[in-house]
Amino acid sequence: MPGVKQVVGGVHATLDRETLLKLPAVDYAVQREGEFPMLQLVSGDDPTKIVGVSHRTVFGIQGAGDSPKIADIYTLPYPEREKLWGIDDVQKKEVDVSYIVSIRGCPYKCTYSASPFHWKRNKTEFRSPDSVLGEMKYLHDNYWTENKTDYSAPRICTLKKILLLKIIQLFILSTMFLLLEGH
Repeated sequence: MPGVKQVVGGVHATLDRETLLKLPAVDYAVQREGEFPMLQLVSGDDPTKIVGVSHRTVFGIQGAGDSPKIADIYTLPYPEREKLWGIDDVQKKEVDVSYIVSIRGCPYKCTYSASPFHWKRNKTEFRSPDSVLGEMKYLHDNYWTENKTDYSAPRICTLKKILLLKIIQLFILSTMFLLLEGH
């Protein structure tokens, strides 16, 4: 698609600074946390001045460094799923799976994991229980019919039991149905 700019991000773009050399059809690479650099790109900001974005020049791959760490991940807006899915209101009610990201980084210290290097974080950060519940309620109210209110807590959530207990307490108070399943 000529004229359409392509962007790659994630762990590979962050850890392999030569990603753009290996992917000649891709125009930009976003390093580390990409929410704000991507917003700047789609808003038309000059890519050569966006921190966290690498691009090609006659001198090779250039960039303005890594995207800074987002201090309060719970302040990020919910994903605009309808823009990603491209579905109408009738189809929205039939969506049976929607993932919620409630964590940045990884609590494990696996020697083979790229997570600490990718996120450039020395600790795992969790969204607040109110933020997680708010997104679950938003999904319930906007995407699921009455019979599709199955919320699952992944195993990683059980690592921070206080967070999980607070989310469960908020669920009970909000009269939503909660189903915890082990993975």
